[in-house]
Amino acid sequence: MEQVSFDDMQMKTTSINKNQELVKLENIKCKSSYSSTLQDSRGALSQFLVFISDTTSLSQVPVIDMQRLFSAEFMDTELEKLHYASKEWGFFLLINHGVSISLVEKVKVGIQKLFNLPMEEKKKIWQLPGDIEGFGQAFVVSEEQKLDWGDMFYMVTRPINLRKPHLFPKIPLPFKDNLDAYSAELQDLAIKILELMAKALRMEHNDMRSLF
Repeated sequence: MEQVSFDDMQMKTTSINKNQELVKLENIKCKSSYSSTLQDSRGALSQFLVFISDTTSLSQVPVIDMQRLFSAEFMDTELEKLHYASKEWGFFLLINHGVSISLVEKVKVGIQKLFNLPMEEKKKIWQLPGDIEGFGQAFVVSEEQKLDWGDMFYMVTRPINLRKPHLFPKIPLPFKDNLDAYSAELQDLAIKILELMAKALRMEHNDMRSLF
């Protein structure tokens, strides 16, 4: 089987049409690359239902309380739950995480407005050749593959030194400032979680953090 590298996928992200503009056209004849048969849809749905039926109820997904992880009374038991969730599930629902809810809502609004920008404004933050950051589609590895009827926007926000100088400064205000603050809070949260995972594994305080 032919292997496709991440770099190969990056190089093929710029030849894709702007999907939101395509759907605005009247009487458009759908390109075969954007079409998906009913059989494809049913197949994907059946696979999803099999996955759900073969796994534990979604209501039993591990829930980790961040406040309890920093409580002298509950820390040990919550740390055990974190260890179990990470080892057996690979993910968990985090509550009382401390990230500003109002900031999250502002980011949601900003994202919606970003996707509703006129195409002339979107072009300013469109993907460059050989890059997946910006508006467009990513992970297009074949001209025969089925494409999504929706554009994506991908951008690295942290660490700051990896931000694209042609991209982040062009994000409209106030979304740019809200996104910057939101990514900073998520970075702080991620570091706390890494340190707690290290503690659960009985590692040195900074051993896990140093890996990232």
